[in-house]
Amino acid sequence: MKKLLFITILSTSLILGQGISITMTPVPFTSGDELYALAKISPNGKYALITQKGFSRIELVEIPTKASQLITKETPGAGWGMRWNPSSDRFIFKVNETGGGNTKSVSLFEYILGSTSQKLATLDPASNNLSFYSIKGNGISTEGKDGELSIIRQSESQNDVSFYISNGKVILNDRSGSLGSGVSEQIKLIENVLFAEWSPSGKKLAIHSAGKGIYIFDFESGKEFNFPKTEYPSWINDNYFSYMITEDDGYRLLNSDIVVSKFDGTESGIVTNDFDTPAKYPSASQDGTILFTGTDNKIYIMKVDFRNN
Repeated sequence: MKKLLFITILSTSLILGQGISITMTPVPFTSGDELYALAKISPNGKYALITQKGFSRIELVEIPTKASQLITKETPGAGWGMRWNPSSDRFIFKVNETGGGNTKSVSLFEYILGSTSQKLATLDPASNNLSFYSIKGNGISTEGKDGELSIIRQSESQNDVSFYISNGKVILNDRSGSLGSGVSEQIKLIENVLFAEWSPSGKKLAIHSAGKGIYIFDFESGKEFNFPKTEYPSWINDNYFSYMITEDDGYRLLNSDIVVSKFDGTESGIVTNDFDTPAKYPSASQDGTILFTGTDNKIYIMKVDFRNN
């Protein structure tokens, strides 16, 4: 049960914005006794990748029908770092393997909807192994040996931007300079980066920095916005994104809620205010669908809409 004091305090500053409405309150997306860690919804809102507690199994679920397909089973690390292509027709995931003499190998796979998984590369086991699609989705990059850029697949699109995370910083590979002068250097100033995600158009970037919250970079206006004490950003559209805001005692999670906000902070609201237990790890799609994990390790689904968007 959430602590009422926590919700009351947040509600004084995070009243549901006039442009944000909840069109479907949270209901269970998964059923049965399975325990899940998190879900990743496709940008078009048609599919979900869900991974069991322990991140060793990936299921692909068609959201309208709940038809499920097992992608991996008993594959360590497969569910951590799953990423959808912007076109929602494929996703990448990594698999950790331990060989003789405690040697470790990491492989990157791509699954194309309607096809099968294909191994793309063997990754450097000493790197962070977080792999990312480029803004336009043609390229794939990751951190390579000694923190250098490792291009898994070169983008064929003009003015595309690739990126990766190394030593707690986001490193952009903006060969054409399409984001503007000095942008790469500005973004590199953000330290302790755990996660980064582009808006659907690629005109905004959300960066989660441990201890600093979420930074939003708007490349059209050149402005930067900070949302302190927030985590795990997931874009809904170019104007709104979801995230989680938490409270802990240094050891245990005490409370957590999902918030939807305009990128500049002018509108925001707790969308799980009436959800009885802490809500974690939101994943949003462009039709306003949000999946999140409850503390009971079930996946829940809800939906929001925007009157002023």
